[in-house]
Amino acid sequence: MHRSTSFARRAALLSVGVALVALGVGLAPVDAQSAPVFSVSPSSATVGDTLTLSASGCVAEGVDQADLEVFVYVEGFDIGDSFPTDADGAMSFVTPPLDADTAGEQYVFAATCTDLSGEEPVVVFRYDQIVTVSVAAPATATTTPAPAAPIAVAPSFTG
Repeated sequence: MHRSTSFARRAALLSVGVALVALGVGLAPVDAQSAPVFSVSPSSATVGDTLTLSASGCVAEGVDQADLEVFVYVEGFDIGDSFPTDADGAMSFVTPPLDADTAGEQYVFAATCTDLSGEEPVVVFRYDQIVTVSVAAPATATTTPAPAAPIAVAPSFTG
């Protein structure tokens, strides 16, 4: 059941995550060998670019690694999404290219390491990093027309 997160579970997880982000509350990961890190790059993007979401350190003592996922929240959207972690507790995801509707917007990303082994998701900890990404419109190519070639007119004489 951990791989097929239902809408109800996602909604419950989202509300917990939003509350955690708003309150700045989080639990420390158990036995993490290095500080957990969440990142989104680039921080300044252009329409047509992709974003890379990455996280590390999503591990918890006594929890099967296959049951741990990184849930990413994006301010301004009603839902987020979860991503499976590898054996070391890391995940990476590349978004589809940003579409024209994102031009001029700023998006705030936050993430939690979440245990999906039970009936309800349990936030293991909240990543400390909250990342803002600005999206610019693509540069428009302006072309200056080449100057017109002079027209040579041969003189004409009448007479």
